[in-house]
Amino acid sequence: ENAHGAASDLRVVEIDGTERSWSRPDDGGTTVRTYAPATFPLRAFARFLGWWLAEGSLNRHQIVIAQSPGPKQDEIRAVVEDLGLKAYVPKTHPVSVRTSNVALRDYLADCGATAPTKRVPPLVGTWGPETIREFLDAFVAGDGSRREDGNHSVIYTTSRGMADDLQVLAIKAGWSANVRVDDRTGLERVMPSGQRFRNAR
Repeated sequence: ENAHGAASDLRVVEIDGTERSWSRPDDGGTTVRTYAPATFPLRAFARFLGWWLAEGSLNRHQIVIAQSPGPKQDEIRAVVEDLGLKAYVPKTHPVSVRTSNVALRDYLADCGATAPTKRVPPLVGTWGPETIREFLDAFVAGDGSRREDGNHSVIYTTSRGMADDLQVLAIKAGWSANVRVDDRTGLERVMPSGQRFRNAR
């Protein structure tokens, strides 16, 4: 499979190149710029994707993973660097890790623009159990909880499609899994930074 991203026998993930186009202000013509494909180590990509689907977003140029300073932010920075990319934490508001790669950014854009619309890309389902467990482990670290004995994990998502995707992947990883609907509308959360959020849905 190489339509949009593929895991090869060399334990890497290949992301297709992409294009950007814009209108020239001088004559109204169109300029097209082509960006090269990207290749990443499979394990690092699996963990990065888990973190991004749990806590990530995109702006026009950057890939962003929200996380306050601490061990988890340090792990995200290490995973980004394992991809061969530069990890950047804004000094004025250090509650996220950012990086840039146009091909990877456009690949992630197809996974969903907002939390309720995010889905796991089909590529993940082609991985072996060990790599899927790496992906799920990072997802749990980003947007879930794990019992102290490590035998029970919970993932929270507002996307029913994502819940279904994760249940299938957990089974492929050799785990038992079920989906529970928990209405948290109106629940207030306080982040380590002191920011307060109230669930709208």
